[in-house]
Amino acid sequence: ASSPLWTFEPLTATRISVPSNDTATIQYRVTNQSRKRHVLRMSEIPGLSQVTNGVGNCGNPMSLAANESCNLTLLVNGTLLRETVTYGPILCDEASSIQCYQPSRANVLHITQTAPITTATISVTNSPLSLLTSGAAGSMTITNQSLVVAATNITSNFVGTALDGNVTETGNTCANLLPQASCTLSF
Repeated sequence: ASSPLWTFEPLTATRISVPSNDTATIQYRVTNQSRKRHVLRMSEIPGLSQVTNGVGNCGNPMSLAANESCNLTLLVNGTLLRETVTYGPILCDEASSIQCYQPSRANVLHITQTAPITTATISVTNSPLSLLTSGAAGSMTITNQSLVVAATNITSNFVGTALDGNVTETGNTCANLLPQASCTLSF
């Protein structure tokens, strides 16, 4: 067997699990090993799409001169995965649909879908507050770090602390905090 005309070097992990309500990115460096230009297209894989914007990313189709490389960036959409992916990506020459290559067996895609993410992770700035009885007002900013899950019903609770009965929550914009959004608790 002859050497492949274009090769795949993984730049990220190619064996991943993606929650059914999340996305992930996989990236390969594709290099044209031949002495002539090739125009390549990726064969379709349900749940994956090619990202073409961004510095160094391959176009669609991708045109590579001899020894030229680009980054094949794949967006995995967990919602659209129909089954476990254990092959590809496959790039075929537009001029010859039988001239196709994929990564070596150790570097092919292996993508499984997992249960959806159901909890949000939040972060807090301005904590701990310096609050005094009959003192000035203060506030905290809450940020939902999740990419897919809203955080709901965020409130303060001072029960069992020295602030219990001495500090009152006077404002709360945190009823429904969308992913990557922020809100404020005022005291």
